[in-house]
Amino acid sequence: MSLIQLEINQDALARAMRLGGHRTASEAVAAALEEYNRIHAQDAVSMTCHCLISSTA
Repeated sequence: MSLIQLEINQDALARAMRLGGHRTASEAVAAALEEYNRIHAQDAVSMTCHCLISSTA
């Protein structure tokens, strides 16, 4: 783990902490990054599958 300084909208951070039930800003940011990565990994798989199907049609 590393220490990184970020400028984050405090209202957005507070909302994410409240909605996610996170006790710290670090927990909220880590959860957001995990969700971001999960979504984009799914998009990459979907795009690959779509390309494979399109190329065989």
